[in-house]
Amino acid sequence: PLRWFPWLANATDEQQTHYELHAFSIYWPDLDDGLDIEALITGNWTTPMDEQVEEAL
Repeated sequence: PLRWFPWLANATDEQQTHYELHAFSIYWPDLDDGLDIEALITGNWTTPMDEQVEEAL
């Protein structure tokens, strides 16, 4: 649901409909944000980016 992504839910209709489909992600250039398709499928998108960076180090 859109409510899971406030940054997208709060965007204008124009911003929401201006997106780029990539092989493994969807990117909204006007919002400088995107969603990884694998993360959406696995539910792993809930991990804050700071934690993802720390885990990678």
